[in-house]
Amino acid sequence: MSRGHPSDAQLARWAEAGKGKRAASHAIHCLLCERRLETITELAPRLREQLAASLEPPGTFEQRLQERLSQRLLDHETIALVTDLVDVGPETTRLLLEARERDEDDE
Repeated sequence: MSRGHPSDAQLARWAEAGKGKRAASHAIHCLLCERRLETITELAPRLREQLAASLEPPGTFEQRLQERLSQRLLDHETIALVTDLVDVGPETTRLLLEARERDEDDE
């Protein structure tokens, strides 16, 4: 590389081991060296694919999450229904007693 820019070896040393303060400060401010550094440290396509595959959650994870979410929603709906049914009994009794009292008062 030219006189003012660090060599590929210096950039690689800085990227791998953090050595070379001059290369670091230059790469941060120089667009050309920043691009060179990206090229030097770029992962091979096969390695990049393997890394992405290993970091991706398994397909069953999403399925299990969806099943748990569906079950929780169903549980909430069931609890709401049971609560409504429990409230129906006393309310029905009250209505029947009021109707009976009105009928008795009408006689």
